[in-house]
Amino acid sequence: MADSIRELITKDVVTTLGTITTANLYNNTLDKVSRFTMEVEEFIGTATNSKVLAVLVNQEEEQQIEGSYPKVTRVLTLRLSIWVRHLPVSEGVSSGELLNSVSQDIYKALMVDRTRDGHTFGLVALQSVESPVLGEDGSYALREELWSWTYEHSLADESVA
Repeated sequence: MADSIRELITKDVVTTLGTITTANLYNNTLDKVSRFTMEVEEFIGTATNSKVLAVLVNQEEEQQIEGSYPKVTRVLTLRLSIWVRHLPVSEGVSSGELLNSVSQDIYKALMVDRTRDGHTFGLVALQSVESPVLGEDGSYALREELWSWTYEHSLADESVA
């Protein structure tokens, strides 16, 4: 069975975030981009010495809004969990500054193709940003962002939604 539109959008976002490297002229290199929640220790233990540990991408509940028959319009929201190393003062950059820098890179990457390979209307919105929090052992910091895209599909075929 073919991937649903929501799955195609999510895969495109993950692929796009995977291009965030200093070699591609971003300020940071993402060590990992993953679709599903992992145990923090799982990716910290396998992360390189990079400052940016991972971005986890998870789908939130979709909203259906009115469309013009026979189509329906939906809003897909993805939660991006940005994990970075909590840096000592001697590093010269705070975890908050690093999180801001990674957020800027994410914004830059996602704006390259707002339509997510033609699957959305291109109406991308950063809905909210949650304040950074430190991990239990103080070795990492986390910020979560909610990003939304609007797309349309046929009422006759719910499998493509």
